[in-house]
Amino acid sequence: VCQPLIDNFIVHLKLQDTSTEFQHVGPMSSFDSILKSYEGSSGTAKKQKLIHEDATHQGTKKDLSNLQLPQFLIIGAQKAGTMAAVKNLNKHPDIFVASEVHYFDLAWHTKDVKWYSSQLQSTKKIIGEKTPELIYVDECFERIKDVCPDSKFLLFLRDPVARAYSSWNMNVSKNREGATFDECIQRNLNNLDEFRSYGTGEFHYVQRGFYMDQIERFLKVFPKKENLLIVIAERIKSNPKAEYQRIFDFLGAKPFDFFPEDDHIGSYSAKLSSRVAERLRRVYRSHNDRLFAFLGERIPEWDEAPPPSSTPAGSALAPDTTVAPASSSNSTEIVQLSTTGGGALQLPVTAAAATSKLLTFAELGRKHGTDKVTHHGYHRFYPRFIEQYRNGPAGQAMLEIGVDQSHSLNMWLEYYPHAFVYGVDISLSKSGERFRIFKADQGQLREMRHIVEKDLQHPLFLIVDDGSHIPEHQVQCFDYLFGSSALLPGGTYIVEDIETSYWARGGLYGYTTRYGYHHERSAVEVFKDLLDDVNREFLSEDSRRQQEQRVGREISLQTREMISSVSFGQNCIIITKKTEEEYEYNDRHYR
Repeated sequence: VCQPLIDNFIVHLKLQDTSTEFQHVGPMSSFDSILKSYEGSSGTAKKQKLIHEDATHQGTKKDLSNLQLPQFLIIGAQKAGTMAAVKNLNKHPDIFVASEVHYFDLAWHTKDVKWYSSQLQSTKKIIGEKTPELIYVDECFERIKDVCPDSKFLLFLRDPVARAYSSWNMNVSKNREGATFDECIQRNLNNLDEFRSYGTGEFHYVQRGFYMDQIERFLKVFPKKENLLIVIAERIKSNPKAEYQRIFDFLGAKPFDFFPEDDHIGSYSAKLSSRVAERLRRVYRSHNDRLFAFLGERIPEWDEAPPPSSTPAGSALAPDTTVAPASSSNSTEIVQLSTTGGGALQLPVTAAAATSKLLTFAELGRKHGTDKVTHHGYHRFYPRFIEQYRNGPAGQAMLEIGVDQSHSLNMWLEYYPHAFVYGVDISLSKSGERFRIFKADQGQLREMRHIVEKDLQHPLFLIVDDGSHIPEHQVQCFDYLFGSSALLPGGTYIVEDIETSYWARGGLYGYTTRYGYHHERSAVEVFKDLLDDVNREFLSEDSRRQQEQRVGREISLQTREMISSVSFGQNCIIITKKTEEEYEYNDRHYR
């Protein structure tokens, strides 16, 4: 999964049944050679097993029953959707999954089993952990068997060509890889028998896709096939609820209906060339055939899978992608997608765009007579944030609060031709092809909760609040809806008609508004505070406490930690939700 986090480390080891001790200080890469030097030692060679002090083998094994240990492990594969799996499995009321513990690989020689148990503490009934490196590192199997021999195992597999390209993109984005993908593939093909150790800088993009080799090595240590569930990443994407129910059944968990978040497939700075993709498919053909024979079925999604491209897939906004306006006018806008992989995509947002013959937001707004364009002019701001979802996968949806005369509903249905459109309105309830409107009062949060928890059947990439316009309703709905799993990572939330925050007196829909310029409880001031909150890592401790006292009473910490950006436009606020990869920037203690 990663290169050594440190260049040097200290390990104190003892030979079992002897008094011999030594301390190793040095690079991780030399450690395996030291271990090997003790294999076959004279005298008590058969009994001399190197062990880490205070670990299971040192007398703790008899006390394992008192420790919290995993009932299942997610053992791989890298870049096959395990991160999304952790997030989704943790939504189940009875399942807890710790992520990236790395006890059996990176921490085995420095941490003991009590430490491992401390990483798995939860009051939930079914405990698991995810370390996707495990399936690829042979020595981990015996270690797992020593600590938790009766565990179940989840193995996520993805089209090996797509997996390899995704892995390379990840390493490039994190400045861990300087060679081109073509160069890396050739390097791997020149050394197919080489096994990557932690001390080398080599990434095995090709070898990690030889899934059956790894499965066969695993089964030599854990021969009970019924304790291994193989999950195909592409099927999680196409039918997530059915696949997660299959996982729940395997783990012995009760059925659970929820919105699976599909954010495990990233976006890249350039499309993988068909030449390199076909070369890899030839390499993988015999390996895949062995896997298909083991599974008793082919995986058609892999047979004719297109080369991985830059088209966002998975989360509402694909991981490692940020959106910034490049230029705009009423007739043409350019949305520049800049990626951490270096490079950019420019998608023209016009009727003549190569990717779409669809009308622009401005054209559709005028066509359907919605005041979003004809009066407010939101077409000046929205496309740079929401255009990206137009060619998104089927099975996702948007939600608008406040439908009124259905002008905007008709616009959204045409603007997003593959998406389902939900609406909430205080006086209207109806449904039809690709839409459903719920009658509910935005000011009654329990009614909004009921819709989200009981009625929505699709995850959301966009929420637009054009409801009551009452500031406290705008704030409380944002806090709940943005912070819920209903809005996908990378999704966008828009609050319209913020003019009411400047009203010193007045009312709408039977509610009274009494705010005004710089009123601390107005929606405008609350969202202004979120600008400081997004940048709270730069605040002093005293300033952080003041910030928490001010904004914490309106917006929960859970919701605030999901915010990627806050943008203000004329009479609107646009907030984007973090992708999964963005969370690594949370509270880094920057300087």
